[in-house]
Amino acid sequence: MGVAKTFVVLSIIFLFAVFVLQNSAVVEIKLLFWKLTMSRVLLLIGSLAAGFLVGLILGWEIFGKKKKTEITKNTEGF
Repeated sequence: MGVAKTFVVLSIIFLFAVFVLQNSAVVEIKLLFWKLTMSRVLLLIGSLAAGFLVGLILGWEIFGKKKKTEITKNTEGF
């Protein structure tokens, strides 16, 4: 199982790297009153990092609470 998971993760990283390198043009981002010009590569990497952090935080909140309630249920009999 570990080899398959490693292969999938490396494949996704490789595909993302190819996608990022092919999209290296400069783009203009407008958000309300802000206007920012940056490389599309930086935008994609920043979006990936932000999504990773949101997923990590939400996963930690959801699964952390679940494990905590399981531990308290298991120790109530003692």
